[in-house]
Amino acid sequence: MRSLLILTAVLLLTGHGTASAQFLEDFEERLWGVQFSFTPEWRSEELGGDLLGLPRLDISGSDFTVGFARGRLRSGHWGLSLLRQRWQEAAICTDSECFESTGSAWLQGFAANWFLPFGSPFAGDRVQAGMHVDVGAGWLQGAVRVDEVSLDGAPLAREGMEIPAAEVLPDPWSRVPVPLFRAEVAVAVTVAPGLKVIGSGGYGLPFTRRFGISVAYFPMAARN
Repeated sequence: MRSLLILTAVLLLTGHGTASAQFLEDFEERLWGVQFSFTPEWRSEELGGDLLGLPRLDISGSDFTVGFARGRLRSGHWGLSLLRQRWQEAAICTDSECFESTGSAWLQGFAANWFLPFGSPFAGDRVQAGMHVDVGAGWLQGAVRVDEVSLDGAPLAREGMEIPAAEVLPDPWSRVPVPLFRAEVAVAVTVAPGLKVIGSGGYGLPFTRRFGISVAYFPMAARN
């Protein structure tokens, strides 16, 4: 009887210790952090013009995001960020007019994002391969200039004028937020305790092909 009681006590203590250790491990690994990203250059795709109903859509620019992140350092994370996508050069044609922009128009909005690893990290738990996914919405702001070129060759009444950038988009996109979606192949590297650097590249909507760098920092992981 005495041996049975001792064995039962050992099993209970071991089980309690294992459960407590697992609880602490889960608590410590699911952390809050901050994140930001930068895209040196993106370019429009023909598909974007087709989706927006524009005969011509030729845009290049850069963008950045800043926000918060939540996740596990050795696994994936999610977050919410403020996005600002700048148009550095643009040539856009509707059915009746063409427009140009030289850095005075931009898309601003919010995006939820996920880093989804394909499996466990490798190379000493420092490298992860996966996908970077963004879903959000933005509002077109700033101004564009009415170009001297028209589709039918006739002079334009608004030639040389600057108009709100949102007027370039056909209905209903001139009145509602522009949907944002991006899916990219990504590689994350833990370069310091709590600090992930993610390189990703791929395609997105409404009109971009890009390569970008993201950084996610989890301060509590750096203290452990």
